Formats: sequence, structure tokens, C-alpha cells
Amino acid sequence: MSVQTDMGGASAVACGLVDAAELLDKLGALGVQYDAAQEFELRLQAKMLIDDLLLRLKDLQSSTRPMEGVDEAAVRWLAAGERGLSSDTMFSHLTGVQAGGGEVHHPHDPSDLRRCLLLLEQVPSLRERFSAMSQVSPQWAALVDAWPSLSALMEEETPQWRQRKGVASRVFDKMQSVLKSA
Repeated sequence: MSVQTDMGGASAVACGLVDAAELLDKLGALGVQYDAAQEFELRLQAKMLIDDLLLRLKDLQSSTRPMEGVDEAAVRWLAAGERGLSSDTMFSHLTGVQAGGGEVHHPHDPSDLRRCLLLLEQVPSLRERFSAMSQVSPQWAALVDAWPSLSALMEEETPQWRQRKGVASRVFDKMQSVLKSA
């Protein structure tokens, strides 16, 4: 991917084409020492590339017809949220927009549950429709019924679950019990 930039004569590289692959190779090279000017040039190229990509994203968002049931928070989660098979299943069934491979998956462990909880936090509009997940499978029906207690137990046992800190063995045990009952 090449990006045309115009920096008003900032430098020969900055005013020409910035090749993203070449820039990533330079930035990721191990053991390469850059002097201050070279490092500044690489950082400038990276910033210009990011600015260009953000501009392209803004253009894409303004030129794309919004899909019914998908708000800005949902688009942000789809683009940059922590995704897993079960959270993709939730997103697909609650929005009607395909996320992931299209198979039906439910949370199996606290890591899966964490991603689902993050989805509901980051896309509040999906909370209102969450009960519809009980129609997806018997496992989802059991999990939806137990969701309030699973969420509370996650908060109690691992208060820093959002940062991936803590061990949620009681949550795991409760999830296994819920899933066996399905």
C-alpha cells in the first residue's frame, strides 16, 4: 500500500510516497540502530500513514450506508474490539451482521466470557437484545439465564478481569455447571 502525502517540503521521503510494508519492515527491524534524524523520519512517516488511514476510514464511514441495528459503537467493536468465537456469535445474532466464520459458538471458559462481557460493555445497545441469545442454542439459553450471576461472580472473583488479571476458577466451575445443565 502506498500513500500519497503532501507535507509542504518537510523532507524528500515525507513528500513522496510512503510504502507501508517498507515502513513496517524498518520499524520492526531488530538490532537496527537509527540516529535521531532517521528515527524522526520513521516516526513522521508512521504518523502520516496513520493520519491517512484515519482519513480513509472517516471517508468510508461517511460514504457507507448505515446498516440497521448497527450503531457506531458496534462498528468500533467490530473493527477493534477483543473478539472471539462466542463474542462474534453474539454480535452476529444481535445485529444481523456476520462476524467471524458464521458458526454458532458459546463461551466455554472465563476468557470467552470476558470477551462477551466486554462486547456488552462496549456496545451498550446490544444489552437490550441480549435475551435473544437464549434462542441460539440450549447452551446459550442456559448461559443467558445464568448471566447475571456469572457477571457478578466474575466481578467478585477477578475485579481486574477487563485487564486480563486474575484467575477465575469459580467462574469456570460455575460455567461448566451451567453448560452441563443445558
